[in-house]
Amino acid sequence: RNREQTEYHLPKRETLIIIGNGEESDWSGMQRYATTQPKPTHVISVDSGYPVMAAQSGFVAWTLEAPVGAALATPKEGTVARAVDVSAGEFLTQVPGTATLKLAPVKGQTPETVLAAVKAAIAQESSARKDLKAAAKREGDAVVLTTHGVAVHSSTADEGHNALWDVSAVASRLSLEDNGIAALLRVVAKRFDGDHHGEKLGLKYQDALMGPLLVAPTVLRVKDGTVSLGVNMRRPQGQDAAAFNASLSAAAKRVGEDSGGQVKEGAGRYLGDPHVADTSGPLVKTLMDIYQRQRKAPDAVPGCR
Repeated sequence: RNREQTEYHLPKRETLIIIGNGEESDWSGMQRYATTQPKPTHVISVDSGYPVMAAQSGFVAWTLEAPVGAALATPKEGTVARAVDVSAGEFLTQVPGTATLKLAPVKGQTPETVLAAVKAAIAQESSARKDLKAAAKREGDAVVLTTHGVAVHSSTADEGHNALWDVSAVASRLSLEDNGIAALLRVVAKRFDGDHHGEKLGLKYQDALMGPLLVAPTVLRVKDGTVSLGVNMRRPQGQDAAAFNASLSAAAKRVGEDSGGQVKEGAGRYLGDPHVADTSGPLVKTLMDIYQRQRKAPDAVPGCR
């Protein structure tokens, strides 16, 4: 229609555009807004993609942990270093782009011998892992190993590169004292490295619309004598909550067996349910028809977040 025939309807109430921050961390901006401002009558939250996001994966938070343990008075023969600290990731929902492992020489070793061992392990791993980005340096009497990956949102973990994979792979080539940090790094190397879909944990499954389960170890920290690993998963439809919870418990048992009982599941397991819209309904069909015609993409299909 021409301009004269067009009828415009302006909103009769105030319209606000609210830009929040801290979504992947503490939600500080939105929490501040919610506690200080009147609640809006209607809300539209723009958080999607094209052509149509018809499904939302279930959000899963899972924690593995182990006591670090006291240093051994008499190290096992051949042991080079003790892991005294480890760190990776900032948020549960972000694949870590950097990971660090701090090592101290055990009795009979020196920082120089530890540094040489770490550099040798990096060189060995580089031959098997062409995209490895790792470096080691002395910090006082300790040696710090740092690996670099590509940080991405955990819902698209397979588009990045997890620095935790690399630090665990290099650590697995070192003769470390068998404390909780070393045990948890062995678990990462055995059950997570190179696997976005939980196959090594015994969790893998997929849905025709929503795709495969995504599994990302994202936050590794030492606090109050305990080392913990936060794992974020995005689960599709195809398993109900009871079945998936049983699979998680079985995975925790495997991890415990791998580590000689050192690594166990921590508290706070959270299991969200996937949501799928009716893709045969008028809303999805209309939006898909518009997209396919306008973009000349007849094979486009609804997506999933």
